[in-house]
Amino acid sequence: MGFIIHCKPMHILTEHGDLTMFKKHQTKIGQACISSPEVLADTMICVINSIRTHWYLVGGMNKDVKKNGLDSRYMRNAVKAKAYKYIHRNKKDIHAKFIDYQNDKIDLPDLLLYVASCPNLGLAKAGFVIQLALGEIGCLDSHNLARFGLSAGTFKYGANATYALMRKKAELYIDTCHKLGGCEYLWDTWCEYLATVHPTKYRDGFEVSQMHVDFILGK
Repeated sequence: MGFIIHCKPMHILTEHGDLTMFKKHQTKIGQACISSPEVLADTMICVINSIRTHWYLVGGMNKDVKKNGLDSRYMRNAVKAKAYKYIHRNKKDIHAKFIDYQNDKIDLPDLLLYVASCPNLGLAKAGFVIQLALGEIGCLDSHNLARFGLSAGTFKYGANATYALMRKKAELYIDTCHKLGGCEYLWDTWCEYLATVHPTKYRDGFEVSQMHVDFILGK
């Protein structure tokens, strides 16, 4: 994997205390997700709403979807509506699968593939769900692909791909996140990066990170 940039994990502190943004914010989301299928469903829908959307807009989208369900204007996209229905129809089973992982009944690549099987989620956004809910893996979105010089095609597989190929891609995705610095590093540096790229939208990386909590659990 010569295209991988190997990064040394950083301990990013803020004026908000001696905790990384990841440790301060992901922990709150993770505890809520493992305690409640409903919160895990809200987390997955937040991730669905974040696809090809500016992060600062996602909170308003989540509120509208929470209030109006499939009647939300953000569910007019057929693929997003299909994902919404799938998530709510299967939220107890999805939650049980996360508990299975915690109890060592399935491994991380299989959990990643299971989450990625949700309509409109690929490995990257499934990685985001797991990052939020469990504090593992990470999201190699367009920002991170550009930052690290990676190609999205590296982790894609077709609709008719064999399990062996999908498993290989999932293992590659997880290994890549690890080699790039790990889940915490990817979270903290993504937040800092987004604040730098959009200084008129975010005060700093901490605000970007806090939005994960606000968007999913509410202010």
